[in-house]
Amino acid sequence: MSSLLWFNPHNDLALAVNTARYTPPANAARLAWAGRMLPLWYGRKSDVVLANCVSYTWLDKLRSDFEIGTEIFDGKVDKLTACSPWGWSVDARSVFKAAGVPCGLLPSDDALDRMRALSHRRLTVEISNEIRRRLTMNLPPVPEEAFSVDECLRNVARFEGKAFVKLPYSSTGRGVVDVSGMSSSAIAKKVEGMINRQGSVMIEKALDKQIDFAMLFHAKNGAVAFIGYSAFVADNGFSYSGNLIMPDYRIKTEYIGRFVSTSTLDDLEAVMPQLLSELLKNDYEGYFGVDMLVYRDESGKYEINPCVELNLRMTMGIVAHVLGERFVAPGFNAMMKVGYGRDSVERGVPVIENGRLTAGTLSLIEPDPYFAITLEIV
Repeated sequence: MSSLLWFNPHNDLALAVNTARYTPPANAARLAWAGRMLPLWYGRKSDVVLANCVSYTWLDKLRSDFEIGTEIFDGKVDKLTACSPWGWSVDARSVFKAAGVPCGLLPSDDALDRMRALSHRRLTVEISNEIRRRLTMNLPPVPEEAFSVDECLRNVARFEGKAFVKLPYSSTGRGVVDVSGMSSSAIAKKVEGMINRQGSVMIEKALDKQIDFAMLFHAKNGAVAFIGYSAFVADNGFSYSGNLIMPDYRIKTEYIGRFVSTSTLDDLEAVMPQLLSELLKNDYEGYFGVDMLVYRDESGKYEINPCVELNLRMTMGIVAHVLGERFVAPGFNAMMKVGYGRDSVERGVPVIENGRLTAGTLSLIEPDPYFAITLEIV
């Protein structure tokens, strides 16, 4: 079995526009180009990557250091059994079609419509309500969807002016506005354009966030399996910049468990797969993540928000999880970092033993003037 992998990190933006052959903003296009070989690290040996202009000098060095069998797609589709983009959209399907992939391996219009609906931020409301129904937890107020400026302002007022306004489709912290302390006129000016672009906005109460994390899942044949945790770092509170890589039990007990009881995490691990299976049915297959956070409530107690958003696609957290399992030496902690500019991430000479990183910093992509994606032992 061979899947055709494609790195399209702009897919959330493509979902918003919902047209074939979407042209992303320049910065998003640059990230897609810089990271075109990132699927090498999470693909299986039988998989192939949709990419061009690859440096085979760089690739040969990579293969000499690590056990990577994933190949570059050569245009032959006879051995393909599936396509696995970073995320599915009309645009993603059109790219695979252009690469010669048979229609039988691609999702139908109805399937794409369902995946797009499941990717809307309003799904956080449904998931949060289901968690509230199935578990005894102190949960923050459920987000509200607003289809007009006035409706948005009423909901911001409901949260006493301390709120985030979010576009239904956005990624890596973009499309998220902290309106706390903003005047009504300033909020209205900002929100009007957001609603004009995507039809509505989601309003969430601003919480005293302590850490971000995610639960990672895989869906297949209508069943969802929990596969681990992601501990990620967000610049300015919500713009993704990297992932802490350590064993799941340590993320659970040492990173998240500093604040909350791990029994609460046990409960979520037990409930979330069934809840998500019922939600997704057979409409999605592949990896995905649910972003969560630990916050401090008004009484000073630490609590979990168990659904900040559902990322119905591959995520950097899943990439980091795979890197930890396959390429970081046992007993070592690491960071996967995404930086802007070739010199944006501190570098040390990588030390590789038996196909595992033991020291230094390893570039996960070819040298690029705009982006650096690295694996660093810490």
